[in-house]
Amino acid sequence: MCRRVILGAILFSFSYSFGFQDSDLDGVEDSMDKCPNTPFFVIVDQYGCPVKEIPIKRRKVKFYLKSGFSHSKDKDYESNSISYSLATSFRKFYVSYTIRYYTYIRNVGKGFGNSSLYMSYRKFIKNLGIYTGLRITIPTASKDISSRYVNFTPSLFFNYFKGKSDFFFYIDRTFRGDPSKRDTWLFSFGYGYSFSSVYANFSMDLIESSVRSIYNKYINFFILFDITRNLYTSINLSKGLNEEATDRSLSVKLGIRF
Repeated sequence: MCRRVILGAILFSFSYSFGFQDSDLDGVEDSMDKCPNTPFFVIVDQYGCPVKEIPIKRRKVKFYLKSGFSHSKDKDYESNSISYSLATSFRKFYVSYTIRYYTYIRNVGKGFGNSSLYMSYRKFIKNLGIYTGLRITIPTASKDISSRYVNFTPSLFFNYFKGKSDFFFYIDRTFRGDPSKRDTWLFSFGYGYSFSSVYANFSMDLIESSVRSIYNKYINFFILFDITRNLYTSINLSKGLNEEATDRSLSVKLGIRF
């Protein structure tokens, strides 16, 4: 593309000096141009016609930068927070680091929450995707905001694709460093559908309490929208279904792939 800009500038002055006529500045003289009036930033062949897209070898390493806002509210709890996440993927591996800052927590104030390091490996068997992961909670929280212990959460995720639909099941187990808290299970299952640049899914989550022998139940709605090839946004709505669960949560994120 840069070559055509430079060539266009040279030919523009050359046409006045020597009578070379190239009306669309594609480097092909008008009398030989079989495709006149091609857009300026289109690559053309020797006849002045657009060439097919040049195959570009896909990068093996990709990076993702995300920033988001979250709001949670219950009868005796409310918080607002912003999060930042940097991730990279290489072939079948994915690694991300996320840090959260609470702008408001009822009866507490504000400050940093714990951050987390997540690693996963994926494998496909025909239409079935299998993802194994490990999340490590890193104690970076301000005093009184969150736990000062390291937690380990291994996970397993199954995702079956059929056309534009997918069916998924997720399970993880959190091993808590805090001796006063219980190790807990999380189960999630749901259905998703792709609409060209939009993906949406519904899921049901069962999250074991770390202080009581019960499961909190949630229903979630998630939507991912590709604004451009590299820019995307996501929204997640969560509603608690039993008294012990957080009443409602909203998370909005903006991400960049590069």
